[in-house]
Amino acid sequence: MSNIFSLLSAGGQKLSLREPDEVRKVAVEGGSVVTYSYGKGDETLLLLQGGPGCPSMYVRDMHANAADLGYRVVFFDQLGTGASDKPDDPSLWTIERYAREVEAVRQALGLGKMQLWGHSWGAMLAIEYACTFPEGFKSLTLAHGIANVPFHQREADRLVANFGPEFVRMRRRHELKRDFSHPEYQASELIMLYRHACRLRHWPAAVVEDLKYINVQIRDAMLGQEYYVYGNLRHWNRIPDMHKITQPCLIMTGEHDALTPNESEEMLSVMPNARLHLFDNASHFPAYECRDEYYPVMEKFWAENRG
Repeated sequence: MSNIFSLLSAGGQKLSLREPDEVRKVAVEGGSVVTYSYGKGDETLLLLQGGPGCPSMYVRDMHANAADLGYRVVFFDQLGTGASDKPDDPSLWTIERYAREVEAVRQALGLGKMQLWGHSWGAMLAIEYACTFPEGFKSLTLAHGIANVPFHQREADRLVANFGPEFVRMRRRHELKRDFSHPEYQASELIMLYRHACRLRHWPAAVVEDLKYINVQIRDAMLGQEYYVYGNLRHWNRIPDMHKITQPCLIMTGEHDALTPNESEEMLSVMPNARLHLFDNASHFPAYECRDEYYPVMEKFWAENRG
């Protein structure tokens, strides 16, 4: 599978990441992962990046500075990504194993009851973790995620259909042939990404860098394409279990998000202690698209759940 993300532009922006206060390796099922910690506060935030198959640079770029608010802020490159081990073992690429990986990191670093944040695939992973290890966290942020992949595929089909029947037929022809590297399909993916993933002319350098090095073996095995899911997550649906998540939950979505407001509303409808924030005129990365609105919303929720 070709890496469509290599065609994205950062417009000459340079990547500059804050140096972590601590870097540690943690043994997990299948290898070891590299963790990055900032700050030394008693209150811990653990942040999970999107993908699957992406390194953690862009979430560190977005939230490492939360350490200045008195938090211990922790990130890690999930197995198969970034500086972590990259085993060639397809049996490792399951959401259940990744949830156990999150718990292994929590235990190894002594994070206690953390405030858990996940973006995109990271939100899916956070949901799986919350349903599997309900005692490990005290608040949950689902940033631009989904809980029901069959419903997501219907929503993705709706977004694609907005470009007209010829556009749909062209994409479907290449999908049936698994010909995702065809220039027509690549061009259609770029159009969709700039409309529903990040609506900025030039994408943030940290996002472009992460996507450039995405582990396509993991992405192909678990998800597939951006708007065509054929991996092992294609039947994943945690909506029936999410009523059991009683901790405070913030659900965030963008007006034009590829993981649509309808999907966020479905999660909201089953969670007893959740609220939803919709970012107008934004898509999948409001921390970059409308940062003056995003950060106060996020920091207020974390502050409400301190102590």
